[in-house]
Amino acid sequence: MSIIDIIFKKCRDEVLPGSIYIKKSSIIMPSFAEVVSIGPNKYGVPHVYFRFFLEPGHGKNQSIQNYENRVLALNEFMKCFVKKV
Repeated sequence: MSIIDIIFKKCRDEVLPGSIYIKKSSIIMPSFAEVVSIGPNKYGVPHVYFRFFLEPGHGKNQSIQNYENRVLALNEFMKCFVKKV
């Protein structure tokens, strides 16, 4: 087991595909992330692949179909988002 596996094991257990998270700093217009998958980059660092969207009914985005695909390192994802559902 590599040092990266040891460091990120707890985070991997908490972040699961299909889970929805809310961005910590989104007070005025809530924004969310739906986890699509988790996998390592070419250096073995775990990354979260997710759909980023605004709360349905806010602004021009009226439904979850209006989203952007994004990627963050797992530890950065854990700093930016908290579990909602």
